Amino acid sequence: MAHLTPFGKNPNGAALTPAGRLVCAGSLADNTVSVIDVASPKAVATIVGCEQPRQATVFTRDRTLAYVLSEDLSVSQVDCAYRQIVGTLAALKIEVFALRGHQEQNIPWLFAA
Repeated sequence: MAHLTPFGKNPNGAALTPAGRLVCAGSLADNTVSVIDVASPKAVATIVGCEQPRQATVFTRDRTLAYVLSEDLSVSQVDCAYRQIVGTLAALKIEVFALRGHQEQNIPWLFAA
């Protein structure tokens, strides 16, 4: 059994790249995403700038970008080749008014570039 080199503080969630060679794992306490080489298994890069990255990380079909969900529901666009954040999609709050009891709810679910 291989020994995994420690990475990040308070790891949360991981995603295997489409090629199966790397794992991206978020760290809540230090706001980073560690890129871990499956074969070694050692961290080969640390991506800074994600606000408490969550368990949701997905990759584009062409494998050029990863999208990492943050605590504030924004999504960081990560360039997989350069292993750095190249953009952020901000979460929009849509106000929905319920007819029963006239209750107002803010539901964050829509993203804008």
